[in-house]
Amino acid sequence: MGGSKRLQRKWTGSLNVNSTEQKIIFLTEMQGQLSDGMWENTQPYDHWRPWSSLTWDTVHVDSKNAGVQGELKYAPKRKYGFNSTFLLDIVGARIILKINLWKMLGDDFLKILEEDDSLIPDDGEIPLYTGDYWVKKRARMQELGLTEEVLQTAITKGPYTFKNLRKDCAALTKVFKTDAQDS
Repeated sequence: MGGSKRLQRKWTGSLNVNSTEQKIIFLTEMQGQLSDGMWENTQPYDHWRPWSSLTWDTVHVDSKNAGVQGELKYAPKRKYGFNSTFLLDIVGARIILKINLWKMLGDDFLKILEEDDSLIPDDGEIPLYTGDYWVKKRARMQELGLTEEVLQTAITKGPYTFKNLRKDCAALTKVFKTDAQDS
């Protein structure tokens, strides 16, 4: 069994963001980008581990004390460009869709994201693939009220825009570099 102590440790702490939009951005997209996307080959190679410990219960909306708390202050990397145009051109539409659905459906939608944010199709169209997995996924979407009509309304009439996303991602970048007061 190899690996450094830093690789094996369980990080504790929390992240305070300025808004629910930033919470959605981090937990449904950027957290995965750290380990398996944009920053997966960034050194130190285990930089993503502290951030993967964050959950819906440890990312809080607290604009008066936005920043990193607890052991996360000592994470091996805290500088990420979440507002990268290259990245947002690829993932922006699916983030915007999730935020607009939250704005339409209210805080109950956060429970859907927490349960399984992959229920929200990237392009807003319900997949027509066959097989048990897809049949169950479509049934769960219907059960939650995520119809094609609701998805398309969020895409075409949602108030949250790419400009809002860039602003929130820039603010999230700053949050990661800030130490919050520990509670």
